Amino acid sequence: MGFAKWLWLYSCIVIILITAISIISWNGLSSLYNSIYDQSDIQNNKAIKITKISQLLNENYSLAISLNQPSQQRVLPYDLVENKNIISKIKRNINEITRSTESLLKISQNEVEINLINEFQKRRKEWLKILLLSQRQDKAHITDNEFGILQDNIRKNATATVESLYRIRELNDNKAAELLLQVDKNYKNTLITLSTAILICIIAASLFSISTINYIRTVVKRVIRFAETMSYGDWSNPINNINEPGEIGILLTHLEQMRGRLHSLFTQNKQVENKATKLLLAVNQSNSTVLMTDLSTKIIYVNEAFTQTTGYKAEEVIGRTPKILQSNKTPEEVYKDLWKNLRQGITWTGELINRCKDGTLITEVVKISPIKNISGETEGYMAVKDNITELKKAHQHIEKMAYSDALTDLPNRHRFIRELKTLLNKGNNSFSILFIDLNNFKQINDSKGHNVGDSILKTISQRLSDCCKNQFLLARVGGDEFVIISLFIEEFMIKRLVNNLHRTLSMPIYIDDYQYILGASIGISNFPEHGKTSQDILRRADIAMYQSKIKNLPYCIYNKEMESQIQRELLILQRFELALSTSEGLNIHLQPQFSLKDKALIGAEVLLRWHDNILGNVSPGEFIKIAENSGLIFKLDKWVIEHTLDYLSECRSVAIFSGRIAINISSQTLENPIFSSWMKNRIKNTKVDSKYIELEITETGLMNDPDKALQNIIKLKSFGISVSIDDFGTGYSSLAYLRRFNADKLKIDKSFIDHIHTSKTDQSIVLATIDLAHSLGMKALAEGIENEDQEQILVELGCDFAQGYYYAKPMPKKEFTDHYLINNEIIHTQ
Repeated sequence: MGFAKWLWLYSCIVIILITAISIISWNGLSSLYNSIYDQSDIQNNKAIKITKISQLLNENYSLAISLNQPSQQRVLPYDLVENKNIISKIKRNINEITRSTESLLKISQNEVEINLINEFQKRRKEWLKILLLSQRQDKAHITDNEFGILQDNIRKNATATVESLYRIRELNDNKAAELLLQVDKNYKNTLITLSTAILICIIAASLFSISTINYIRTVVKRVIRFAETMSYGDWSNPINNINEPGEIGILLTHLEQMRGRLHSLFTQNKQVENKATKLLLAVNQSNSTVLMTDLSTKIIYVNEAFTQTTGYKAEEVIGRTPKILQSNKTPEEVYKDLWKNLRQGITWTGELINRCKDGTLITEVVKISPIKNISGETEGYMAVKDNITELKKAHQHIEKMAYSDALTDLPNRHRFIRELKTLLNKGNNSFSILFIDLNNFKQINDSKGHNVGDSILKTISQRLSDCCKNQFLLARVGGDEFVIISLFIEEFMIKRLVNNLHRTLSMPIYIDDYQYILGASIGISNFPEHGKTSQDILRRADIAMYQSKIKNLPYCIYNKEMESQIQRELLILQRFELALSTSEGLNIHLQPQFSLKDKALIGAEVLLRWHDNILGNVSPGEFIKIAENSGLIFKLDKWVIEHTLDYLSECRSVAIFSGRIAINISSQTLENPIFSSWMKNRIKNTKVDSKYIELEITETGLMNDPDKALQNIIKLKSFGISVSIDDFGTGYSSLAYLRRFNADKLKIDKSFIDHIHTSKTDQSIVLATIDLAHSLGMKALAEGIENEDQEQILVELGCDFAQGYYYAKPMPKKEFTDHYLINNEIIHTQ
């Protein structure tokens, strides 16, 4: 039970005890007083009755004396009447005395009193008897002697009667005195009892109060020690509240909880204080200028960076407004926008041109935020500023660099796009874009080096600048790409400009005693006919330039058909790149190769086929060219090689395989420095014998960079891979390089076979090619055999192998396996 409950219970008990004693005492006194009052009423009633009886006795005595008084004369009639009245009155008094005596007898409460009343009755009766006898109704007078005797008898009896009555009164008075003594005694006893009880309660209350005070002092001392330890910042000593009952225990528990919460809050406040200290140090040490004002914009704080930036000390600006920094160089609209935001409680960010103490102008990026209290009311403002003066200067320099070509100092692509957009925004009626791409520059740059290429570009840029002085803009937008914005829109003026450009660009350039002649392909698009945005106009000029290049024309003006072709090529590129990643729609087919000597199967050529869900069947001649131009060819060649090696690995489990599978690779793949090592690792991983692999390389590919090609061919042949030269006779290879390549097979192009049975010239070329192959130690294979006549002539000319529709069309892997391997038509290596 709690302390407060104990105190409440104790108070209730004391109050109940005092109340009970008081009630008991009061009831006792009340009963006593009621009894006394009752007895007192009885005694008073008795006294009244006794007094009344006494009065009546005295009255009768007087009447009796007067009745029997002696007389010298006889009694007259009227005297008799008087006597009768006296006697009648005496009788009434006697009756009243009788009634009073009987009433007195009724209210008597003890035997003594009753005996005394009975004795009084007896005396009264005797006196009454004498009194009656003394009546002298028949006598006229009485003698003096008789009257004396009679009076003496009446007196004696009256005296005896009154004495008995007095004894009754005395007894009644004694009882009243005893009653008063009893009341006084009981009153005193009641007072003593009540005082004793109250004294006991006071002592008990005092003892309880002392113990309570001592207990409270003990608790208070613990609380004081607890508070002292907390005031010293010592949160490690908990207040001991074990087995504490009731409210004190609850109080101590709450104090302990308060200690925990205060400890947590103190720790958090300490952390906040540390953060605030660090924040203040960071603000003071920040490179950014920090300025704080009150609501009236009077400065109340600045950091060290402010002093370093502006030259003003803190005491020079505290209490003043930031207007001391204004230079009147910032547009008024900026300040209007600033205050509009701040009045709405929104942070404002912008640039201000301010003046330092020494008058120097600085440009600052300023972020001004309202400082709000917990209620959300603005109490001031804080500005964080960064001096960007030097940054602005650097930016201007960078902007110049960003919009100028570093090599030629011509406007670059960004500047061109910006100026083009400016023209479009101004709503010019019309203008033309000329997109120029230099011919043969890449070959010169790759073969002669970038120094020569840079010198050529500088010379070309200067010549173009001289040629385009009257044009709106000349810019270099790529390595060897230039664009001109011309306000000429008439066709004859455009043609004149194009002719001047070709004449200028075809002039020889001399560098280090070498002469370089470059041409150019030019594409033209017109605004608004060919587009209404900068991207469209430039893209369509580029498309026209591409058509000019592939068609070898001086220039081309854009038309919609050009874009359709470009869009198809872009779609093919996107879909083909996806197909290479997922292998979806890509399949390898194999076209068998036979020996013309005995018609035996000696191998097959791998041919790639692609069916796209959107484009349908796409010709290899279309997607391979796009792959070469987009840089996907190496990825394509690897895909074909990987799937061919996987096929060869599968073939070992179904048949004896001893022929060669020929795989076409591009010149880009052959020149790739990692190709040979990749090929070696791939063969090792698939565990395919390299003797089954033959790589076909076009004659043109071999001659693109013969030295690089030769290095890789040597490495490939060292792995046991066979090499054949494809499409021989269509390129410009030299015999010296053919001998160095040490190829195993020479493939005669289909164009020489098509008319071999009707053209002696083609027969002579094929014969010479076969003899050349044999003389270099190679086998000759004719492509595109479509009839028996062609086959017969090739046999007569001494050709070794052949392939073509006459024997078999390219077929899927499974068909080739089922027809040529499983059915025991084993391929023999030749």
